[in-house]
Amino acid sequence: MPLVWRYLLFHYFQFFFVSIGSFITALLVMRLKEIAQFGSLDAGYGALLLFICYQLPYILPIAIPLSAVIASALLLQKMSQRRELLILRAAGMTFFQIFFPLLLGGIILSLLNFTVLAELGPRSRVLAKQLYSEVSARNPFYLFHHLSKRKASHAYVEMNLSQKGRGGEELVLVLSHPRERRLELVTAQEVHMEKELLQGKGVSLISTSDSQDPRKFDHLIIENQDFMCMNGGIFFDFFKKGKWRVRPEYFSFKYLVSSCNFLEGEHFWKHPYILEMARRISLSCAPFFLTLLGVTMGGTHQNQKKSKEVLWITLLILFYLIAFFGAKSMKRFHAITWILYFFPLFLIFISSLYRIRKRFET
Repeated sequence: MPLVWRYLLFHYFQFFFVSIGSFITALLVMRLKEIAQFGSLDAGYGALLLFICYQLPYILPIAIPLSAVIASALLLQKMSQRRELLILRAAGMTFFQIFFPLLLGGIILSLLNFTVLAELGPRSRVLAKQLYSEVSARNPFYLFHHLSKRKASHAYVEMNLSQKGRGGEELVLVLSHPRERRLELVTAQEVHMEKELLQGKGVSLISTSDSQDPRKFDHLIIENQDFMCMNGGIFFDFFKKGKWRVRPEYFSFKYLVSSCNFLEGEHFWKHPYILEMARRISLSCAPFFLTLLGVTMGGTHQNQKKSKEVLWITLLILFYLIAFFGAKSMKRFHAITWILYFFPLFLIFISSLYRIRKRFET
């Protein structure tokens, strides 16, 4: 590999890693609500750190393209200010020879982004949801608090939470068993978690038992205990739904491709799996096209032209981001969705080639 190419690639990825570190830190703030909610389950520092790591594949597909355009733009601005581009051109190097390493770096980042979107992202979504379920299963107070905030057909909960979500007072719990057609009432003066055990004081239980005789009423069971201890996970087994609701974002790209083999005709282009594949392909191509967009800043010397270049690049990036996120909310209009996913990339490509040819044509 020529020395110039190694120099360009080294500084390109140097700027890239600095930029992506900043974007990851900033975009993690957008996931702060989910992280804080998970932390309130008292899962421990290890599980919390693992959950934060599972959030990274949500962030990387957006952070990688934005970091790519910043890296290429900053590198070429630095080389332009130090007259390195002028020296390379004077040495007889063509535009393609100078900037081919940057385009190669953009292709590498596109392949990396595709790997994240195709396999790592869907896998992390499943693992994050599984970890959240496992941790919440060990903390019934999360389930109690969740049920107290919304109506549920099979349960009613009322309790005063305390001890940072690990205890409560004046618990009133009504459970419905539709198959057995009976209710259970549980009250407790004080409840708290001790490791994985739910301990209660002043517990009262009212339930019924089938008499096995259709001519008689059910048996009424009333039980009072000063202290009771049980496994807190039994409430999760009672409240949890039978199956997860899995959206196309949870499937790997390979699975989406294999599932779409049976689709034909007009249903092919508007199927949710096809639209999800289009979303991933669009975001995977973004690092290369945005790197090409950053290359257009190379060779700008005048401050006025530099300001126009920065404004133009910023507008194109905002247009792509607005179109991309807008397409996710317009999946019912599949034609518009396809246009919003790929037209901004086409516009960036044409605009970049035009500006590069106009500036560096010899």
